[in-house]
Amino acid sequence: HESVATPLKVERIGDVKVVVDIVEQGDIKKLVDDLKNGNEKVAVLLLQKKGEKVLLAAGSKNTPIKAGEWIKSVAPVVGGGGGGRPDFAQAGGKDASKIVEAKDVAYTYLKEELA
Repeated sequence: HESVATPLKVERIGDVKVVVDIVEQGDIKKLVDDLKNGNEKVAVLLLQKKGEKVLLAAGSKNTPIKAGEWIKSVAPVVGGGGGGRPDFAQAGGKDASKIVEAKDVAYTYLKEELA
């Protein structure tokens, strides 16, 4: 089991546990699955730099957020695309310099959808 160097930043928007963060190492798909493991309302989107590229993984459980639509709104920021199911989605992008901006876009999307 890989240890994650930095603990993920967990916030709440209403009754939804929200995690939108940049992860240095580890398997972001597995982290998303781990975060969705309980019965809580959870929305999570993780970003990770791989050289010049960016990997994104998103998950949603017991919330109105559809992970596939969420990630489609974020991936273009890093010059990429992707998609998936309402509960899990992944994407890739080719512009790692925009990773922080993508994180901000992901968080803003959540705030608007969960308002």
